[in-house]
Amino acid sequence: MKWKYILIPLAISGFLLFAVISYFLTTPLAVLIIDGGGGESWTEWITAFKNETADISQQYGYYDWDTMEILAGEMDVVYFSQKDTRWAGKYYDTRKNKTQTIRIGGCGPTSLAIVYSSLSEEVMDPAAMADFAMAAGYCAAPQGSYRSLFVTGAERLGLKCYYAGEDLGTAMEYLSQDCLIVSLMGPGIFCDGGHFVVIRGVTEDGKLLLADCWNEENNSKEWEINTIAQNLKADGGGCLWVIGIDAGEEGE
Repeated sequence: MKWKYILIPLAISGFLLFAVISYFLTTPLAVLIIDGGGGESWTEWITAFKNETADISQQYGYYDWDTMEILAGEMDVVYFSQKDTRWAGKYYDTRKNKTQTIRIGGCGPTSLAIVYSSLSEEVMDPAAMADFAMAAGYCAAPQGSYRSLFVTGAERLGLKCYYAGEDLGTAMEYLSQDCLIVSLMGPGIFCDGGHFVVIRGVTEDGKLLLADCWNEENNSKEWEINTIAQNLKADGGGCLWVIGIDAGEEGE
């Protein structure tokens, strides 16, 4: 009796498998009907899928260096790492029960410290920048920093935000004009959630140069423009900030 309950399901499964295989073997590929008999052939579905995939790729924007009228340029920066033991353990947190440190969520003030120290005549390390950000209300613990740190925050420090948006091509135009770009990267090759990275230059052949305060290995690489573009956190809140020295009305 036990074999009866085993063999019957096996026989049914075998019959169904045979029927499915026979159907595909006896039906021409081009006339296989998908989506529940909606009348769309397999070849038509493949074509539609390719078109949809192309549309998806375009939502990030595609940048062709050969057609971009952008001058190459780069800046040697004063580099800081948020993992540096001199400040990694410092709290960057305005809450009563503090948990966020510069190492954990301080890429914002560390990136701005790189920008400020590279553009101005003074050096402001991540610890001092974290103090500034907390006092001025730019700390967003436990989620890092508010994006306004790179607009009004930069301006409070005597810098100028010349562009804020999501168009990498527009931002890149400033790299040959003694400016740096702060970029907010989304989930992908740079982070799992959000991470601020400084773009410090573009090479003659259109590769981007970074100053990543978390992963120093990224700073020695030359990055494809579209790799950076596809990893931006382009969520409608702005993910690129061009920062330079505020030269006043004549310099704008």
